[in-house]
Amino acid sequence: MSSATPQSKLILTMAFAQRGLPDARSLWKSSLFRNVAVVMFGTSGAQAIGIALVPVLSRLYTPADFGVFGSFTAALAVLTAGATLQFSQALVLPRKDDEAARLFLLSCGATAGIAVMSFAVCVVWPKSVQCLFKLSGASWLVWLVPVAVLAGGLGEAVLAWSVRCKSFRRNALSKVAGSGSAGTLQVVLGLEGGTASGLVAGSIVGQATAAVSLFGTLTTEDLRKLRANTPWRRLVKTACQYRDFPLYATPQNVLNATSQGIPVVLLAHYYGAAAAGCYAMAMRTLQAPANLVLNALRQVLLQKAAEAHNEGQPLLPMFEKVTFGLGALVVLPAAVGFIIAPWLFALALGAEWAEAGQYARWLIPWLALGFCNLPAVLFGRILRQQRNLLIYDVLLLICRTGSLVIGGLLLTPLQAVILFSLVSSVFNLGLVVWMGFLVLRTDRAKGTGR
Repeated sequence: MSSATPQSKLILTMAFAQRGLPDARSLWKSSLFRNVAVVMFGTSGAQAIGIALVPVLSRLYTPADFGVFGSFTAALAVLTAGATLQFSQALVLPRKDDEAARLFLLSCGATAGIAVMSFAVCVVWPKSVQCLFKLSGASWLVWLVPVAVLAGGLGEAVLAWSVRCKSFRRNALSKVAGSGSAGTLQVVLGLEGGTASGLVAGSIVGQATAAVSLFGTLTTEDLRKLRANTPWRRLVKTACQYRDFPLYATPQNVLNATSQGIPVVLLAHYYGAAAAGCYAMAMRTLQAPANLVLNALRQVLLQKAAEAHNEGQPLLPMFEKVTFGLGALVVLPAAVGFIIAPWLFALALGAEWAEAGQYARWLIPWLALGFCNLPAVLFGRILRQQRNLLIYDVLLLICRTGSLVIGGLLLTPLQAVILFSLVSSVFNLGLVVWMGFLVLRTDRAKGTGR
């Protein structure tokens, strides 16, 4: 991969030049930001594919199609959120590679087990699965659900392994492969007159392609480490040592996925598939550019912060710099987007998507704060706050669901989305403040705090 351009260096250094950083050039030389740049500019191709196809897909599929696709995606996200029992989240934490290899094997084993169970459910209760995933018009897609679970879990496990090994370029290439195959199939099926089933099939194929390409990057040394750590006793011991991840992080991740997907389901219930489709399109469009930065930073920051924590280094400076840097990066695009979103959606996607632009305007404050709280989420994992994060997500789900139910009973679709966004914004801000105090207390306990 070619080196980053001067413009990209300038963007990164300006974005993170906060809180008294000594010098922009020295910032660029740090491994954290160089690795972020590698992943961000490597995955930009994948994000560009997704962004470029939005105007095409919006004209091949209706808002109702996107509503059905959004409901399917929400249900699948809940199912796959616990596929690895979150052992993959713990994979970057151990100091020794042997322990990490056992966590990788546990992740793969858990994924295989859950995929087999989902296949059994599809065999025994196919009609119920069709109803749950909104596949009444394309029953054959039911058999792709276990494939999606397997691809999602295995992809997550090998992604975590490659992050630990700092193989960030591998991850970027897999995203390009997945995004390209998903977009191509969705366009082809759309041109053939496909409905929501074309969006669903393309998404699953893209996910499977990304997982296969990631597994193809495992080196001989990686395979040697994995083979050396297969004894059952060692696996059980490691599973017990990291039991807080399946006990707390797994239900927390499932609740988070439910919380993210519940708007599509409830909007469809109260207002119809078209309203849900407008919401899904607004989220898809807004999250694409944000994920360009967040997907890169998530991989690099988790590895870097876990390494610093293991070495007894202070965490607060890193937490502050990244959080405030993300805030500096998002504030201007968020302000501009809030002003022009309705006009831009109607122009780029077509008149029937004007309502999606209105939704996007009011979702921007929530997503901007969510953009800034990535360090809070990752540092919570590193500090083993799985139990408290589970409580946080329970409260978040209750309040989000309550806001949408109140909206569905008393308000218009747009007002319901605004209420949902305000509730989510408060929780995102609270998470950042809480985790900041927790990181400060941890540094002081280690004797490295202010």
